Amino acid sequence: MTTAVATEKIEKKDIALFATCWLGYFFAYFGRMNYSACMAAIIVAEGYSKGMVGLVGTGLFITYGLGQIFSGFLGDYVAPRKMIVVGLIGSSLCNLGMALAPTLNLMIAVWCINGFMQSLLWSPIVRLFAQYFTSHVRGTLGVYINSTVPVGTLATYGFTALILEVTGNWKMVFFGSFVVVMITAVGWWIATGAILPKLKRVDIEEAAPAAGGKAQEVQKAPLGELVLSSGMIFMCLVLMMQGMLKEGITAWMPNLMGEKFEIGTTLAIVSTALIPMFNIIGISIAAAARKIIGDEIRCSFLLFLAGTASLVILYITSFIGLIPMFIFFSIATTIMMAVNTCYVGVVPGYFAKKGRSSSVSGILNAFVNLGIATSMFATGAFSEAFGWDMTMIFWICCGGVGIFSSFIGYQIWKKYKLKLEA
Repeated sequence: MTTAVATEKIEKKDIALFATCWLGYFFAYFGRMNYSACMAAIIVAEGYSKGMVGLVGTGLFITYGLGQIFSGFLGDYVAPRKMIVVGLIGSSLCNLGMALAPTLNLMIAVWCINGFMQSLLWSPIVRLFAQYFTSHVRGTLGVYINSTVPVGTLATYGFTALILEVTGNWKMVFFGSFVVVMITAVGWWIATGAILPKLKRVDIEEAAPAAGGKAQEVQKAPLGELVLSSGMIFMCLVLMMQGMLKEGITAWMPNLMGEKFEIGTTLAIVSTALIPMFNIIGISIAAAARKIIGDEIRCSFLLFLAGTASLVILYITSFIGLIPMFIFFSIATTIMMAVNTCYVGVVPGYFAKKGRSSSVSGILNAFVNLGIATSMFATGAFSEAFGWDMTMIFWICCGGVGIFSSFIGYQIWKKYKLKLEA
């Protein structure tokens, strides 16, 4: 059995489904991260306070996080293909609404709806992997689906900077995203309609055979029992800190650099867009660490130690100059990307045998986005009240919480994982 898994090949049909999911989620980022990318431009153009502008982003990530829990449950029962196309179309229309919104209050409302629509995407992708990929293929490709995060962020920031430079109008960023995401929805529906009928379901086949020799549907385990016995509470706290120290901080980086070093808005956005290029390395770090260490949760503990150390150096280098601070910010966020990959890309797959891969994915993602939502508003308000130096110390404290939570979570998880693999 071990030899078969080790030599199992990833087939072209597996690659086709993976590529379709990758592209769908990649282009969805154009309809979500574009607001973070142009916050600095909105503040300059409209004169809103940082706290109020941050509140729009906070609204999205609150509804996105809560929606992840809803879509996680829904994804265990509803066809993933349909959920994803609804999410893409809904997000596209919300971006059109942002381009037309006349007031900040209306922008908050529209962006909250967009958060819910975007939440319909990730858990169904995890469910598709559980349905059509064997455990070996899922473990291999599950790591690399997370590359959509840095690549999507990079592309969105570049897309935003280009439109702002050409048009000088931040509303055109959202109109452009409306077009991109709508085309993605159409492409998703056509591609999955051609690919899925050629694939063979494996989640049913890997279930325990019935007495007559036929495979049975996976029985869904009680979710509350899974959460308490697996250490998921601590995993959620780790991911909340990871969200604050990755996406939330990235969103405010243009403002930090612009205010601390007095560089222009477009240059600050372009500089921040370079960070996801480094974050891509985080995917490889996670894959290598998982291979060497052998456990995702233990990996996250060691990675959080390194990431928090990078934040300490980031704080020190912020007094030296822009380039050293930029380098260590890139290192810190790259390590946080690796933490996210270990958890969100791989851990839900372990619960496929319990029929809860989508639900677990939704819960874990909800706490990532709770962290992002908290950081979007709190960072803006905190920096306005106490300055960026104290804000960076706050980030270091969040890193400490992540270290503690990942250590305790691993002590519980290593025992539970043995039961899952038995």
